[in-house]
This record gives sequence, C-alpha cells and structure tokens, in this order.
Amino acid sequence: MIKRIARIALISAGAVLLVMTLVMVWLKVHEDELVFAAAVSRQHLLSTLPANAELTAVPIAKSPDLASLVFRADADVDSGFWILQLHGNGDSAFSRWQVRHCEALRESGFNVLEIDY
Repeated sequence: MIKRIARIALISAGAVLLVMTLVMVWLKVHEDELVFAAAVSRQHLLSTLPANAELTAVPIAKSPDLASLVFRADADVDSGFWILQLHGNGDSAFSRWQVRHCEALRESGFNVLEIDY
C-alpha cells in the first residue's frame, strides 16, 4: 500500500514538473512578443476619443509611428508645464484608467502627452 501511494505521488510530481517545464519553455520562447508589442497599437480600447484629447502620432526612425494622445489644459488653468505620461508595460495609453489619469492631470493645469509604446 505504501509503495502504491509513493508511486502515485512520484508520478503526480513528475506530471506537475513536466507541465511547469512546458509552461516555462513556452513563456521563454514567446517573451519578446508578450513584453515588447510596440508595433501593435491598442487604439481599439477607446471607442471614442475624450472631448479634450487629440490623437497624434510620434514618428520613430525605421519603426512604425507611435500612437499618442495629447491633452491640453484649459487656458484659464494652464500652468504651461507638460507631462510625458508613460503608462507602463501592463497597460495602454488608450485604456480607461490611463485616460482618466490624463484627464485629472489636464484638469490640474498640466498639458499631457501620452504615448502608446
């Protein structure tokens, strides 16, 4: 009985190890496309642009242009300062969270350029 339980435990541990190894190999093989997807814009996340945003493109030599959003502060609260908003790897310039963040900065008197890299 103990040998049977030990055999089942060993086979189970081997199966788990095999699955984990396959997952890690797949992640390693696909890491560039998972992490660095700059050629694919996520503009589709916004169905309509916010009223105070302009869609622009930042030209990059030998690469596709980077889509970006420009939020200009209202003239009565414009501080004259610009913020370059970089959203981080796990998000997009066109996500609701990032647009809300840029809107809050704009309402605080800052002009904001957010690029989707």
